[in-house]
Amino acid sequence: MKAKRIALCIIIVLIFLSPSAVIKNEGHSSSISALPEPISSMTIFDIRSADEYDEGHIKGAISLPISKILCGSCMDGVLDMYSGNKIKIYCGDNEKAGEIALKALQQKNINASILSGNIKELEEKGFPIVYSEPEEKVYYTGCIPMNKTEVTEKNLSLPSPVPTSWDWRDVNGENWVTPVKNQGSCGSCWDFAAMGALESVIKIDENNSNFNPDLSEQYLLSCPPDSGGCNGWNAYYAYKYIAENGGALTEDCFMYKASDSIP
Repeated sequence: MKAKRIALCIIIVLIFLSPSAVIKNEGHSSSISALPEPISSMTIFDIRSADEYDEGHIKGAISLPISKILCGSCMDGVLDMYSGNKIKIYCGDNEKAGEIALKALQQKNINASILSGNIKELEEKGFPIVYSEPEEKVYYTGCIPMNKTEVTEKNLSLPSPVPTSWDWRDVNGENWVTPVKNQGSCGSCWDFAAMGALESVIKIDENNSNFNPDLSEQYLLSCPPDSGGCNGWNAYYAYKYIAENGGALTEDCFMYKASDSIP
């Protein structure tokens, strides 16, 4: 009997000293082991829905829903940018979507693997997690429509014949659109729309589809005195300010902080 008690004590001690021990708390289990590799060495694709991403995501993760990955040619230019990166796919509880995304990326010769675990488990492993407050979500709809009195109608003469469809992301195999960006928890969609379109105009004007100018969205959040900032504005007001104040700045000059309180 004494020998059995000693053996039981040894087993209990080994369980608690094991580096792979698992702590269970209120039905939720998570590994307490350290990160297997630095986060800075990863590029994380969060393939869950936009709503799931908003509720909580790994800091720095790129929101790339599985529907976009499977969209085909519309994502080729974006994915090609990450061909030399080590990609981690985060799919939450949707393991099937993770497997599909993994195959899609591997077909493009992208080094990818699946990052398993739910958000809480990843947070306990050391991943920094960003949680959005409910009021922050309204910032994703920050375009303020223009008053009809502010719009001047103008008839345009288009060349004939007009094509039945047109996609600047694929013009004879060339992409004339700059990469997708994340506005963060700030109602600056009007800002990214304005700068994204202007970047494409620059590419087209330079006649160089490989040229990707990166303009400063923060410039339009911080500088125009009439800007609504994170509470919303309009791309046309933004263009008016740029035209009257010497042009736009580059991202390197004024980096985006998702805040309109930066002078």
